[in-house]
Amino acid sequence: HSPTEVMLDLLGDSIANVTVMQALNNKTIKAYDLNT
Repeated sequence: HSPTEVMLDLLGDSIANVTVMQALNNKTIKAYDLNT
């Protein structure tokens, strides 16, 4: 892998992690709203 490819792989992983975290946060918020 070239350094650029490695950076893109890391960036893609970071974006995927952020997307997952946002989805989990949204589910948590919705569950909280339903419980209140």
